[in-house]
Amino acid sequence: MIDDFRIGTAERGGKFSHRCYLGLIILIAASGILAAIKLQDRQFIAPGVLSLLSVLLLWRATCAQTQRWKSWLGVIQFASSWLVFTLFKAIHLASPRSFDRELLALDRHLFGGISATERVRVLENAWLSEVMSLCYLAFYLIILLPVIVYACKRNSLASRGFFYGLMLMYLFGFTGYLLVPAAGPYLQFPDLFSYPPAGGAITAFLVRLVAQGGPAWTYSPACTAASACIFSAICSCNDI
Repeated sequence: MIDDFRIGTAERGGKFSHRCYLGLIILIAASGILAAIKLQDRQFIAPGVLSLLSVLLLWRATCAQTQRWKSWLGVIQFASSWLVFTLFKAIHLASPRSFDRELLALDRHLFGGISATERVRVLENAWLSEVMSLCYLAFYLIILLPVIVYACKRNSLASRGFFYGLMLMYLFGFTGYLLVPAAGPYLQFPDLFSYPPAGGAITAFLVRLVAQGGPAWTYSPACTAASACIFSAICSCNDI
């Protein structure tokens, strides 16, 4: 009886989380599309259309009663996260606001008057920039490989746990993007942080890539760091 109660509670909690995520994606998509219309910028036409399509699929999978659609829910949630991400840039451009000063002040308070970013900038050099840029680009491979593997095993318990953890990470991360947007210290404080960093071809490529496709704001802790931790933890537990 106790086990049945726990299972029922877990199922209700899962449904609530999935519906919260659906609501968040709808909010981001709607805000991004309205912002794109306000900006009249053609670069947001394709992201807006794809986001609308992802919302329809996500709605269908979240509210589905059949196992066929339910099994695809995690994959569709992940795809929706990536498709709406570009719309954050439109939202920011249409309604610019930033908490960079508050975050820098908090960072300095936590690290004894000098922020962690200010402390490590003395390490900047071309080779280190190249290594860090390569690690950042490799992150996308780290994302896609487990997603593909678990998509093929989407009916397994491990796959459901993987995509559920991923969904929660994006749920909290995207909520942070909306509530505490920040462009980043290198943009808001050019007198403190030089940009672009010294580097070679890989760094230059990444700088161009971020300039063209970046969301123009971020949040701390970043979804990049959080998702990398989730991938490493779950994949190591399941020998992937």
